[in-house]
Amino acid sequence: MSKRRRFDVELLELGFITAELHYGIFARDWWVKRIVNDSEFLIPFRQHMRVKCFLNSKNFEIAIYSFSKNPYKPGFQCFCNNYLSPIEDSPSKALNSLYHKIFNTNTEYSGLYLHAKLFWGPEIAISGKKIYSLIEDTHNWILFLFPYIEWILHKSQKVEIPQKSKINFGNIIEQFLTIVSRIGHSKKEENHYKAGSGYISSIVTRYKGQNHLFLLKIQKNECQIEVYHEETHIKTFNGATPDIVWNEIGIHKKLLGSYIFGITHEQVQKQLQNSKSEEFLLCTSDKWDNQELMNEIFARHIKSRKIPNTMNNWQELFLNWKLQRSSIIIFSKILESIYPINYQFQDKELSAWRAMFRSCGCTDVTPYHRKLSKIEFWSNAQDPQSDQNTLSYLHHSDMLQIEPGNKRGAEGCIRILSIIAEGFSISKLKKNLSIGSDTITNARKHARLYGPGVPPFEKPKRIVHKMSKIKEQQFLWFFQDRANIAQSSYKVDSKSNLPICYLCDQKSELWKKFEETYPNGMKKTSFMVRLANTTYLKYREDLGALCQICNDYGFEPFENLESIVREEIPEKKNQDIILTRIDQLKRHMRRGYEEKLKINSNGTIIHDSCVSHCLLYAFGDCDQIHQTRCNNCDQFFQLFNWLTNQISNSKIQKLEEIQEKLKYYLSHQTRKVYLNAQFKPMLNSLDNNGAVIICDYKMRVLPKSARETKSEFFGKRGWTLHSILIFTHNSEKNTELNISAYDHWSTDTKQDSWFTASSFEAVFNSLEKKPKWIRIISDNGPHYNWYQIEIRSWIFLEPGEAKTIIDSYHAAISHAIKRYIQVGYDITTGEDIVMAGKNLAGTHFANLQPNRENQSEEEQSDDAKELSRNSKKNITKKATIKIIKGISNLFYWEWPINNDKEGYICARTLPGIGKFINFSPSHIANLCNGNIARPQPTISTYTTPNTKWKMSIETIPESKENTINNKERQSIIFIDTDFPLNKGWALKGNQKLGNRGGGKRMTKKVKNLLESFFMNGNMNTKDKLDAQGMQNELSLFVESGEISKEDIPKVSTIQNWIATFSRAWKAQATKQYLY
Repeated sequence: MSKRRRFDVELLELGFITAELHYGIFARDWWVKRIVNDSEFLIPFRQHMRVKCFLNSKNFEIAIYSFSKNPYKPGFQCFCNNYLSPIEDSPSKALNSLYHKIFNTNTEYSGLYLHAKLFWGPEIAISGKKIYSLIEDTHNWILFLFPYIEWILHKSQKVEIPQKSKINFGNIIEQFLTIVSRIGHSKKEENHYKAGSGYISSIVTRYKGQNHLFLLKIQKNECQIEVYHEETHIKTFNGATPDIVWNEIGIHKKLLGSYIFGITHEQVQKQLQNSKSEEFLLCTSDKWDNQELMNEIFARHIKSRKIPNTMNNWQELFLNWKLQRSSIIIFSKILESIYPINYQFQDKELSAWRAMFRSCGCTDVTPYHRKLSKIEFWSNAQDPQSDQNTLSYLHHSDMLQIEPGNKRGAEGCIRILSIIAEGFSISKLKKNLSIGSDTITNARKHARLYGPGVPPFEKPKRIVHKMSKIKEQQFLWFFQDRANIAQSSYKVDSKSNLPICYLCDQKSELWKKFEETYPNGMKKTSFMVRLANTTYLKYREDLGALCQICNDYGFEPFENLESIVREEIPEKKNQDIILTRIDQLKRHMRRGYEEKLKINSNGTIIHDSCVSHCLLYAFGDCDQIHQTRCNNCDQFFQLFNWLTNQISNSKIQKLEEIQEKLKYYLSHQTRKVYLNAQFKPMLNSLDNNGAVIICDYKMRVLPKSARETKSEFFGKRGWTLHSILIFTHNSEKNTELNISAYDHWSTDTKQDSWFTASSFEAVFNSLEKKPKWIRIISDNGPHYNWYQIEIRSWIFLEPGEAKTIIDSYHAAISHAIKRYIQVGYDITTGEDIVMAGKNLAGTHFANLQPNRENQSEEEQSDDAKELSRNSKKNITKKATIKIIKGISNLFYWEWPINNDKEGYICARTLPGIGKFINFSPSHIANLCNGNIARPQPTISTYTTPNTKWKMSIETIPESKENTINNKERQSIIFIDTDFPLNKGWALKGNQKLGNRGGGKRMTKKVKNLLESFFMNGNMNTKDKLDAQGMQNELSLFVESGEISKEDIPKVSTIQNWIATFSRAWKAQATKQYLY
């Protein structure tokens, strides 16, 4: 007895054949060959075909669509109740992925077998009539739509199908599988062997080390061979004959093109001789007046099936349908108009008319399954999608009244039939009740399981927790790692109230990484099920809050590059190829490049043999030899070198600027990935005496109301919200950390380092148990050591999307404020912010007002300092702090205590990278001409959180270093000298762009002119100028020779100057009025 599982398979929707897909470039992917009883058959994957199978007491449906990655290839999607699989490239993948998701087992089924079993099942030898009817119904439109197809039927086959048009589809010629998808006939026998215009054939073979598809097209005056790699068109070869054009390609020279592409094959030649006898029949509603064409279609589909001719004037059916206002008809009603009253239709007749309708350009637009009702809706519209959408909307809105096939549904029919199913034979039940074998089988199965006529009972759900806590914890640890997820800075999942986390890679790649990280962890099925059921883990969308560097250097340059290509390369074909390469480069730089960077779990980096991905080389700290280069990274240099030779000279400078910006963006991504990887090692370094502190600003909180007009929205000032997170070690549990959040809201909306210093002053003075040492992470702010606390290190992060846990915390605050508004409250004061977030775990709120009187002059802007110096009321002399040259290039700082560098401040470019720059006490003293005043902010009492905030942490294993011995080093080809980027290319100090203070400053003459423009605008509103107006006025001074053209600043620079000067001028005016 066969061990193959037996399944109940049913055809739900026949689908249709699309000439562009089934006989196009990738025709070989839309057909599958099956051999049954020594007979060969070809089964099509018809577009929108639906097949149902009954597996493990559940109905699974497989539908065929176009594949998302390549719309010219078939895609398969599986449905079961409310579950849905992604669109896969094979039916087995779609079926098994959904089966695993539902049942959590490793059982696998062949989706191809389920699809083929409709036609070539085990009953083909005993019920040939049934199978033949299904074959004819399924294949009829194929033969009609495109006649050049052969179903290879041998003498041993027990089903006889009338011989129709033939083609050699899937003929193996030596090592090639030749697919002839179209036949074109020519009277000329020389050169083309009677193959003429319209002949299309394809093969797949290796070309330049990879599999490529070669598509032969014979046209009127020449032959073409198009070369494709996956879905990308690579090149086109032209020639007079197939043999000549094949010889130009330069592969398999011993074989002729006419031989490889099947032209000389015996069956193809036979088809070419008979091609004139067959006609291609297909029409749409605008050709229904052509009686000759309609008669041929009628003869093909109705007369050829030997259907009784009891109809009256069938032509009126189509003419009346065409004249009616609506394009939709009811299938049974329109057939009743040409048949006698009470005529009983056979299934064979209905199948023939369906094929006739399809050949006449009609489409089945029934919005429900035929088991619900036998009423079918058809449309003669050329684009039936709108009709289908209309019927679907009416059906789901319960406005479409249909006659149900069974008032009790399918279960009721089977349950009632189960009363008598065991008492009669299958043949008697079929004859008297006109039902199928599947219905009888299901009824007998129902009787055995539940009893004759007994309603089925619901099986109790048994929930068992087989997963250990440590494995569950490993899953959480994995998706807390910023290398695997990117947290949204403003979105929160409504079900779990957790910040949305976007997956940084495909699920399969994440599983491979998880398996490498935790070899003894949960299995793949458990991992995928948890990932699918976790609502806050999603694929990447628009993260929002894009950092300015990513926008200016990573997104806008690509837009400018695409515009240059469209302007300079007019040929559409070449333009599309270059734009495709730009898209591929864009994806690689934004995501693919980061995935290739290797950083140890303890935050250190080792040598990488690929120079493109070696972080030590990028940071200038690598002394080893590299073996390889990344092809995807090299596309960056190859693309710009090619464009330099193609575009006009006027665009060369702009192209070079774009290249420099993208280089800066690449260095920004490199530093960001490395700096963000330092967060987890810092947490693991905690002991009972230390703390890790993260500080950052949330975007300004504006007043909000449950009912708010547009006029009330504009002109809001809002409040600053500054957050400090303190991580300390939980002495009770070694795997947990305690987190305390300190949020300061203030009406002082100036987000600068003085506000940060004031926040630290308030927090450290409020701590009951101060840590003995701290490590700080931030993206701005000075360094302070006033609290008898050892500052071991301070890391400045690159701006980025969701760089640390503080971004997810800010997302939780935003969600709390949103919920507070939804229940009817308003945000009108800072106290409302406290009320909105009072239930957040571990959060302390307080109002903070910094004392700006003690602020040093270095903290003020240039215009504020100038106004302050000119003010006669300003009597108190403030300390002036000089800025260390190149300080913005130093991301890591330390304050040594227990060695010979005590009293020094040490800085380096990145943690663990480069040598320390030591600033001696005397050097530090020379930076300030006076005593630095300690901030003395006004702070309210902190609120007490209702619950504590705890976070689990895993132990980092020791990393193994990668070394190269001397013998290997001698055999490695030294390629570093050929690499376009120099050693240390990713360090911020080596960048041409993005250096703070590197731009040209405004001259004193320009500042004076801008001040005069500003003051004139205050005196007379008619003379008030915006930034663009001020720039235009400065151009007049260029014409008079008072200033040079190079001295005119940008509009954005003038806008920033107006905002800063206006704020300082108002503050000075207020002081003069008060004092």
